[in-house]
Amino acid sequence: MKVTGPIKIAIGVLIYLGVPITLIALPQTFFEIGGNSICLFKYFVGIECYGCGLTRAFQHAIHLDLIGAIEFNQLICIVFPLLIYVWIKGIVQLVNDVILIFRGIC
Repeated sequence: MKVTGPIKIAIGVLIYLGVPITLIALPQTFFEIGGNSICLFKYFVGIECYGCGLTRAFQHAIHLDLIGAIEFNQLICIVFPLLIYVWIKGIVQLVNDVILIFRGIC
């Protein structure tokens, strides 16, 4: 079942606007509480994987603390710009869908 029309737009707005606003509203240290890692690779093997710290690094990057983000995981220099690109691409697609719907109505 393919989601189309107003439902697709509502879901898109929720994802592409709601998630970033929520992450910005959360404190920068929100994911650092407790200090325990949830990485299964680290839990079973005992060493950090390449993704360890990316959630905390992303939270610091979204608050423009790039030095703090790099301290958690240096891959944030690659991942953060790619996620921004995907986010902008999704916003553009959402706007295009809204335009197509309104052209069909009017």
